[in-house]
Amino acid sequence: MKRRLVKRLFTFIVFVGILALALYAIYLTQNQVSLFNSREAALIRNGGFEEGTLRGWGASVVDGSTDTSVVAVAKYEPYDGEYCLALVLDGRARLVRVEPQIEQIRLNKIGGFSVAYRLMNNSEVGLKVTFLLKDTRSNELRSLIYILYNKGTAYIYYNETNQLVFNIGDANPKWSKIERNIIRDLTSYWVKDNPTNFIILNINIELYRATDKPFMGVVFAFIDEFTLKD
Repeated sequence: MKRRLVKRLFTFIVFVGILALALYAIYLTQNQVSLFNSREAALIRNGGFEEGTLRGWGASVVDGSTDTSVVAVAKYEPYDGEYCLALVLDGRARLVRVEPQIEQIRLNKIGGFSVAYRLMNNSEVGLKVTFLLKDTRSNELRSLIYILYNKGTAYIYYNETNQLVFNIGDANPKWSKIERNIIRDLTSYWVKDNPTNFIILNINIELYRATDKPFMGVVFAFIDEFTLKD
């Protein structure tokens, strides 16, 4: 009787152990899939700047670098979360630029992008987002430029320039958010282009002086929640 009881107890313990291992294996698999999916979704690292740093981004000041022309992460009334990106342009500098550090991304892998922005005090400046695309078959380059604010800059809409420009918004001290379908924007103008052939080489956001003449003072722009969408 005791042997039978011990045998049943042993069998039960083995069964419980196997069940626990199976459940643990399922748990690990689900978490690995979740982690994989989250990495796939995060094509732009730190797009909401919630790491509190510029990690995943590169920044530069062009022509007339000064101590007051900077790119930094700020806690100044972000669009969402605790942080946003601050672009500060002294009128003596040509532009401040920030770029997400990305791998080459096939255009047909994403549907579009979204970004929240605001411009605190507009002067002779512009604010834009530029996508540099490359046709993998012909090696031709295309630039898609989204103007968030334009003051004093004249863009020429010619096929020969390989530039496509969209005027999106205007200066606003309150947060605005745009969402664009990059493939739709590309094919609406260059009907001969096949988006599946294109990769994204580079993305940059610029706050720039739109005229050759320096201006007095400092201009502030803020960026938040920059996301590429599948």
